[in-house]
This record gives sequence, C-alpha cells and structure tokens, in this order.
Amino acid sequence: MDKHYSEDEQLLLQIKNGDQQMLKALYQEYWQAFRLFAAKAFGLDEEDALDAYSKAFTAFYFNIRDEKLCPPLESSLRTYFFAVGKNHVLKHFGDTYRKKVNNLEDYESLNILAHEPEVSGYFDLEWQKELVRRLLDEVGENCKKILVLSFIEENADDAIAEKMNIPTENAVRQRRFQCLEKLRKMMRKAK
Repeated sequence: MDKHYSEDEQLLLQIKNGDQQMLKALYQEYWQAFRLFAAKAFGLDEEDALDAYSKAFTAFYFNIRDEKLCPPLESSLRTYFFAVGKNHVLKHFGDTYRKKVNNLEDYESLNILAHEPEVSGYFDLEWQKELVRRLLDEVGENCKKILVLSFIEENADDAIAEKMNIPTENAVRQRRFQCLEKLRKMMRKAK
C-alpha cells in the first residue's frame, strides 16, 4: 500500500462500510473548494455548482459502494472526487457555462485554489507540478499534444480529432489512454 494514500484508503473503507458521519464530514469538507473550482473553471453560479456538487458526490459515493473505486488508490480521494465533479459538469452543463482554461499556469492556479494547500503541502504540490512538466516534455510530442488538448485545454474528443487529424473520436480516446498509460509508467519510475 502506498503510504501517501493510506489515510484516504482508510476513509474509503469507512465509507464503504456505511460510516455516515464520515460521509457527511467529507461532503462538507469538499464543498467550498469545489464551489471555487466550479466558479473559476466553468463560471458556474453557486446554485448550479451546488447541483453539480450534489450529483457528483452521489456518483462518488456509489463508485465507492459498488467497488468501482477500491484500494490501492492511485490518487487521493479528493482528486478522484474532483475528477468525478469535473466530468459531471462537462457532461451536464456542456458549453453553457464552460470557460476554457488556456494554459498550464491557469490550470495550476485552479489546482491550488481547489486544494487550498497548507505550507507543508506546498512543496509536494511544487514537486508534482515540476514532475508533470518534465514528464510532458519526455512523453513524446503527439502524446503531449493530446494530453494538453484533453486535460489542460479541455477540448472535446471531436475537436481533438480535427486538430490532430485523427480519424475518429474513438481513436482519440484510445490514443489518450495509451498516452496516460505511458505517463503512469514514467511517473512510477520517477517516484
């Protein structure tokens, strides 16, 4: 078990075992950061952010309960929840509120706002950002381009297919998956 996520794995097991107090505490803990993230990244007002948050948290809970998320964790619970929330916002609100994040620095400032790091966590965050920058440079130009278009610029698969001259959206998803796998292997070696 990765000691970095062992505390989150304990929380995950508590939630899976029906600890409603822990679930309530997590629900309250993640709200403010998610509200800031939704406003800054997508321009959601508080009412729409709360709607997205409630639905995303419900999906998060069912993913734990139905064992779609189980140990060993490859990210923190918070990171996983924010990914579920972001996907929910993109799926249900689409371009109605969407504000494009144009570069890596904007994405990192959103990440800092959403996570509100403590001083001790700041150095971990800086190390992670530097690692991501370095690995994106090493992963290869095509992989870097598809990952930047997908996760930093948040382009839809059809737009990525057009920009990169890829024949289908399915091919975009497959290439992105392969690039992410390559990046994960590189990150394991870097650790």
